[in-house]
Parts: sequence; structure tokens; C-alpha cells
Amino acid sequence: LVPVPLILYFGGTWLGRDGKHTDLVCQQLALKTRAMIANVEFPLAPEHKYPVAVDDCLTVLRFTVQHADRLWVDKTKVAVAGDSCGANLAAVVALAARELLPNPLTLQVLI
Repeated sequence: LVPVPLILYFGGTWLGRDGKHTDLVCQQLALKTRAMIANVEFPLAPEHKYPVAVDDCLTVLRFTVQHADRLWVDKTKVAVAGDSCGANLAAVVALAARELLPNPLTLQVLI
């Protein structure tokens, strides 16, 4: 098997989650990009205060890159994407990735 690119997708809102919408977006991304899509669910407010969601998203980024070989992911081709508040999280993760990752993110998509 050849390692594939990885897209971490953050969707939804701070207060609720529309699983059908997010699943559809991730399926379309997978079909169009031939990348592995990680549909990242993050803790929601008001039960979880800042920075819990950010910390969890950064943990997913670190885990997927550290275990890229086991996941068949090309760690030189990692992207983040998100819509609504997920775009906010994707932007924060992209900024943090500059210091966390040995290679820069390939792409950032904010919707």
C-alpha cells in the first residue's frame, strides 16, 4: 500500500453537531481527493470550556502524524479543513502546526 494524503476535517457548531452534513462533506472530500479523511469531533460548549476543543484537535493532529506509518498516511501531505466553527478550529490548528510538525501543512481550507 502507498501512503495517502490526510485531511483533518472539523465541522459543526460550538453548540451542536449535524452529523449528516459533516459525513456528506467528508465523503465528497474522500472521493474527490483520494485522501484519508479524519472527521474530527470536538467537545462542545457549554459543557466544555476553552481551550478543551482546541487541545483535542491538536491531539488528533499530533497522533495522526506520529502514527502516520501505521495509518498509511503520508505525513508530508497533511491538510486541515473546516466549516463554521470548525473553520475556526482548523485555523488554530494550522497556526499551531507550524511549531508542532516537522513538515508544514500542505493545505488549509476554511469554509
